[in-house]
Amino acid sequence: MKQVTGKFSLRDSLQIILPGIYFVGLLKPIFDDLKFTSITNSSNEVEVIVLSIFSILTGMLIYSIDIPKRVWFFKKNLPTTLINKNLSNIDNVHNRYFQFYDDKISDKQKAITEKYTSIYHFSINIFFASSILLLIYFLVYRLSFFNTYGLLILIIFIMSILLSLLIFYGDRKINYMFKRQYEKFKNSLNP
Repeated sequence: MKQVTGKFSLRDSLQIILPGIYFVGLLKPIFDDLKFTSITNSSNEVEVIVLSIFSILTGMLIYSIDIPKRVWFFKKNLPTTLINKNLSNIDNVHNRYFQFYDDKISDKQKAITEKYTSIYHFSINIFFASSILLLIYFLVYRLSFFNTYGLLILIIFIMSILLSLLIFYGDRKINYMFKRQYEKFKNSLNP
């Protein structure tokens, strides 16, 4: 059994820290322009601490909503979804798949799947954060939207949705890995 550590992994950073920093970092200019944070006695250190905590909490909130797993093209191609759809007549099939995954899928294949799904989760979380930011920026800066960070957010919005689709449907990427795992499991049932 692998040793469990308390360290934040790259996956945790991609899914929690960076989306939170991105969202809060681009909300701050709006707060500054609208004078939401006009606390006269606040020091830079206090502001950094508050923004850091707010960024982490925002990232955790985005992570806990788990939007990447709810996106239709991801959800319908998960091995567990395919198993429940096509192999539901087999007793305890869901648990048997996880036992198969733990025992028969190589560490290399698990690592590749983990890498791709981490990038996918990151890009969907950034897409989600960008969607909210675009709406806020448009409402606040209607006439000067393109003279603010609105254009940058729009570019990130487009890039993140493209990345999500490319990392899912790209050659030998997530969809390929999911289908491969599903087929291996299905074949293991009929030795």
